[in-house]
Amino acid sequence: MPGEEYLYQIESEVPGFGGMYYDDEGDLVIYLKDLRLEGPARAAVRRHLIGPGKRGAPDGPPAQIKFRRGRFSFIELNVYWHRVNAAVVALPGIVSTDLDERYNRVLVEVRNATARAAVAEAISRLSVPDGSVEVMDCGPDTIYCGESGSDPGSYETLPPPPELPAEDTTSMADSSVAPDSPPSSNPDPSIYDIAGAPAYLTDRRMRLEGGLQLTYRSPNGRTQSFCTIGFNVWSPFSGYVTASHCSPRMGHSQYDTGEYQTDAYHHQPKLGSGNGNYTGYERRDPVFQPASYWTARGISGCSGNYACRWSDASLVAYRTDISRFRTVAFGSIAKTALNSTSIMGYFSVSGKAATRLTPGSALYMVGSQSGLRSGQVLSTCKAGPVYPSNGKNNHLMCQDRVTFTQVLSGDSGAPVFAGSPTGSSVVLYGILSGGTNTYGYSVSHVINIEADLGGLGVTP
Repeated sequence: MPGEEYLYQIESEVPGFGGMYYDDEGDLVIYLKDLRLEGPARAAVRRHLIGPGKRGAPDGPPAQIKFRRGRFSFIELNVYWHRVNAAVVALPGIVSTDLDERYNRVLVEVRNATARAAVAEAISRLSVPDGSVEVMDCGPDTIYCGESGSDPGSYETLPPPPELPAEDTTSMADSSVAPDSPPSSNPDPSIYDIAGAPAYLTDRRMRLEGGLQLTYRSPNGRTQSFCTIGFNVWSPFSGYVTASHCSPRMGHSQYDTGEYQTDAYHHQPKLGSGNGNYTGYERRDPVFQPASYWTARGISGCSGNYACRWSDASLVAYRTDISRFRTVAFGSIAKTALNSTSIMGYFSVSGKAATRLTPGSALYMVGSQSGLRSGQVLSTCKAGPVYPSNGKNNHLMCQDRVTFTQVLSGDSGAPVFAGSPTGSSVVLYGILSGGTNTYGYSVSHVINIEADLGGLGVTP
C-alpha cells in the first residue's frame, strides 16, 4: 500500500522479514522467520529506516535493535490480508482490518460476537494458515474501535446567520487562479493580534495557519460546527486542507456541482461575514467510488458494497480578497505548549512525509480545542473506518492509527506532524480524522490526501 514500499524493499534483501515496531523502551523490534539473518536484517533496516533524511525512533535512533522470531513474512501477511479483507470487510459488524506489524498477524476488529462468528466462518473457507488472523472485539455500534460515532465537531445553537455580502459570493469564480510560484517567505511571525494580548487557537487570528479553529454552518442553518485548519496550500490555489467530514456532506464538492450554498462556506473562528470571518469555501471533496472502480485500477483495499476514498480530507479555497482581512501563513502550524491552546509561535513545515512511520514512532498534532498533543503510531494502513452517509457505506482505505491523548471534539482536521515539540521545523504527516482516547485516533496520511486532492504545495 502507498507509503509502505520500503518494507517490501527490506524483505527483498532479507527473506522472512516480518515487519517491525518500536516498543515502550524505544527499542526497535524486528520480526524474522530465520534469526540467523539478524546481521543482514540490521544492515537493511538501518539503510531504509535510520539515517539522514529517513525515519528514526520516537526521539532519535533506537536504544537497541531486538529480534523476535516471526511466523510470517511481511509479504505473506500482505497476501493473507488481501484475502481476509476481501472476504470479511463487507460483513455486518466489521470495524476494520489491518496487517499488524506489532503482532505479526492480520488483525480484524469487530463490533460484537455475531460479527466475530461471521468472520471465523469466512476465514475457515480461505487459504490462510492457522494463527495468521487475530480477531478483536471492539464493542457495539463502533466506527473506530470502541467509539460510537465519528467526530462531527461540537455544536452551538445560533440565531439565523446573516447573508454574506455580495463581494464574498461573486469572488468564487476567480479562486482557481494559482500563483506562478510559491510564496518567498513566511509572513510576520507575531503571535499577537492586539499588542500585549495573549492569543489562543480559538481566537479570531490575523495570521491564518494550521491548528486554528474553523467553523462551518450545519445544513439546518442554525448551528455551527467547529473543526481545525490542517495546513495551508499555495498550489493548485490558495487554500487549506481540513477534514472532509467538516462539511455538510462528506464526499460532495458543492463547487463541482455549482451549488454555492452558504453552508459550504468556512469561517474563522466563528460564523460571520461583515468582519471578514468568512475565509473561504469547499473547493475539492472527491466522491466515494464503488469497489469496482478501485478493482479496475488494481487496488484491492475496497470490497463488497462499499464506496471508498483514500482520505478524510477536503480542500478549501480562500476567498480571493482574503488579504484585505488576513495574512495567509504558508508552511506554518500554530505552536503551543503541550496540552495548551495558548499560541507561543509557530512550527515551520519543512516538507511532506514520503513514507509511513513504524509503529511506536512519535507524532504530534495541534487541535484547535486541545492544543499540542503527543502520541505514538499504533498501526499503519488500516482498512477503515466506515462512514455511513446518504444510505451508502463509505469507507476510508489505508488509514493510520495514533494514540493521541485527550483529544477533544472540534479537533478534526488538525495537522499531524513529526519532529520535536520544542523545535521550530516539522515534517507534515497528515490530518486527524477522529477516534477515541482508549483505542487511538485515525490519521489520513499526506500520501492519501494527495491521492484524493492532487499534488499540494505546502512549503513556503
